[in-house]
Amino acid sequence: MHRILKSTGSIFLHCDWHANAYIRVYILDKVFGEKNLINEIIWGYNTGGVSKNLFGRKHDLIWF
Repeated sequence: MHRILKSTGSIFLHCDWHANAYIRVYILDKVFGEKNLINEIIWGYNTGGVSKNLFGRKHDLIWF
């Protein structure tokens, strides 16, 4: 994507809690540069069960 993206182009990447930190640090920052992250969009939802031992993992990230 980086090779064919225009300098004025944007990418939106959706990921869940399993890989969001790895994608940001090891892929997006290295390929596009740390200063090119514009924002992160938190997509919260209320489906599934509730854990008694952990906080709910009921959100995904969209990197812009």
